This record gives sequence, structure tokens and C-alpha cells, in this order.
Amino acid sequence: MNSAWQSPEVTIKSLPLEFGRPFSVFAMAPTHRQLLLRSPMGNEWEDRIDVILKGVVAMKVKTQLPDLVISAANDREVADVDLDCEADLRRNESFKVYMLRAGKFRGYVVAASAWMARDRRPANDPSPLLFDIEGTPMPERIIQLI
Repeated sequence: MNSAWQSPEVTIKSLPLEFGRPFSVFAMAPTHRQLLLRSPMGNEWEDRIDVILKGVVAMKVKTQLPDLVISAANDREVADVDLDCEADLRRNESFKVYMLRAGKFRGYVVAASAWMARDRRPANDPSPLLFDIEGTPMPERIIQLI
């Protein structure tokens, strides 16, 4: 297992990302501005997937997200989110707008970054992506969503 002081191996994955499985809001850490979405392993899936959005400044999210799709916002979507949040996101390059689709639901998260990890841990075990909050060991591998 990776020690808390060793950086994980980072892989880059381009959006959009279609998971084809349900996710739910598993944790929110307002003090660290982090949102954790989780899809547990089960009869249909052999692994657990955690997606963490860091540096969250705005969001429109449901607690249950069937067949989650995450994509980077296009110019029109950024303008719509600007109006919804009363922000000027087009002038602030520190944040990205991640669009969430789940069934008929359309939402978003405005955040500094998004990361993903897969493992075979039980559904209620702490996420290795919350290492900076929960003190769990860092994951050995992590995927940055761009």
C-alpha cells in the first residue's frame, strides 16, 4: 500500500465519461470544499468507483445519480451556469464547470479539479480520495478528469 507521503501514480482521462452505473452523493466536506460521488461494487459491478470534485464553489446536484455521465461544459453551458450561480466563470480560469447527466436530470459542479479512483473496498469504507480529510492512505493510482 502507498504511504501517506508518497504521491500516487496519476493517469489523465478526458471527458466526457459515461459510467453506465448509478452514483450517489457519498460525502461533502464544506470546510475543504470537496464533493465525493460514489458507485459501490455489487452484483453488477466488480469494483467501487469514487469521483471527488475539489475546490467546489457551486453545484446543482441530486443525491441519487443513475447512469452518471460527466462532461466538460461547452460555452453555452458555462453561460447558463454563470446565470444560475450569479458568477463570472468565463473570466476565472481557476475553476472548471463539470456537467452531470443522470437520467433526465441535468446538473453541474463548478470546481478546481475532478479526480477518480477505483478499488474493491466495501461500500462504507472511507475513500482514499479523502486522504487529506480522513487521514486514509493515499491511493496508489488516481485518475484526473479533464
